[in-house]
Amino acid sequence: MPRGRGRGARATVSAYDGGMRALAAAIMVSVLSFAPLLGCSKREPVGEPVPVASSSASTPVAVSTRALPSVAVASAPLASHANPCPAKGPCRVLPLGDSITFGVGGSAGGYRVPLFRIAREKNKDITFVGRQQNGPPIVDGAAFPRGHEGYPGYTVEPCGGRSGLAPLVDGALLAGRPHVVLLMIGTNDVGAGCDLATSFGALERLVTTITQGAPEATLVVATLVPSQDEAFDARAAAYHAGIPKLVAGHAARGQKVRFADMRAAFEGVPAYRSALLADVLHPNDAGYAVMAKTWAAAMGMAQ
Repeated sequence: MPRGRGRGARATVSAYDGGMRALAAAIMVSVLSFAPLLGCSKREPVGEPVPVASSSASTPVAVSTRALPSVAVASAPLASHANPCPAKGPCRVLPLGDSITFGVGGSAGGYRVPLFRIAREKNKDITFVGRQQNGPPIVDGAAFPRGHEGYPGYTVEPCGGRSGLAPLVDGALLAGRPHVVLLMIGTNDVGAGCDLATSFGALERLVTTITQGAPEATLVVATLVPSQDEAFDARAAAYHAGIPKLVAGHAARGQKVRFADMRAAFEGVPAYRSALLADVLHPNDAGYAVMAKTWAAAMGMAQ
């Protein structure tokens, strides 16, 4: 910790580190498994070629009947509601994640299209950056920036027979030079039966990689959108619970990290499993619109 933070800052980080150790222990105790779901790893959007090699199927595992332990986590506020974009010139936004970032389940472009619309309504100049390309060429008469780093079927780090997102991140940061990174990853870790304590450790390392590789960028870390399967969501609960603490710990160190609660945003909509989801795992257009509003709020563009 840098000098000058005082005992209060040291106590904050110490409490965070202790909380993360307790969380990891809680996830380990759960020892839950889940039979792999087809959604993120198998389904590809019609007419939009997936620009990555197909991931190998994971070995089915037995579903444990043990209940996931409850982990109490205080809500973590956004690090700041200030606009993280530059005063002049386009704000480079890097969408980073799996098939939900790609946009599977909805119209081409997923949440990026309604987020682009919100930015234009707020007179914000944003462009999406990334080495992948999909989405419409034009949105509301304006050229749509089609870049992203969404990889269907990917886990945080390689696990469960899946490729990992983490090895791609350094290149994505170098190529995109983002002002904002929108990160949501972990759905396939849950579906592939990966050890979620290990996956959460991988998420911690990934956040550190981003904050060190792009220290001037604002990183927004989101919880996973809920699924249509209650057992899947129960398995993901402890993973979700750790994300606000993870964000708060990095923010306490003065890093530009914010929190977006996608899970709560979806669960706040009546009958969200049918209203906002196209299949077991992926949002439909209405779900992607909810995601866009949640990202926009985290970026200081609340409607």
